[in-house]
Amino acid sequence: MVNAFLLNFVYSSQGSQWLEWHFGNKELFRGNLKLATKKRLLDYCGFLVLKYGCESWTLNKTLIKRTDTFEQWGYRRIPKISWKDRLSNEQVLHRMGEEKLHFRKNIEKQKLAYAGHVLWDSSGFNA
Repeated sequence: MVNAFLLNFVYSSQGSQWLEWHFGNKELFRGNLKLATKKRLLDYCGFLVLKYGCESWTLNKTLIKRTDTFEQWGYRRIPKISWKDRLSNEQVLHRMGEEKLHFRKNIEKQKLAYAGHVLWDSSGFNA
């Protein structure tokens, strides 16, 4: 329930405004920071909002699409690329120095680690 609330909050206009106010207007979009620093800020500030509790998410097609869209939105916001510029997602990733989207892989890795933790705890070997 909390996870659906977080994802809906991020995609609502209020959530987008919160994200922009929380880290967007301060450090992420400054002109005097290097691109690598801005990407690290996006990873540690922006994606943490979505990563909270992602172990319990069921990764269906809709959720995968929404997380990929959110990551792409963040990559477009850093160099201030508007949707009116008509750049493809691959061009944006190339400008950011990324080969492909990685946030979904991080979620899958975290889910597997959580599943291993739950299975180890329920196996009875640690009693």
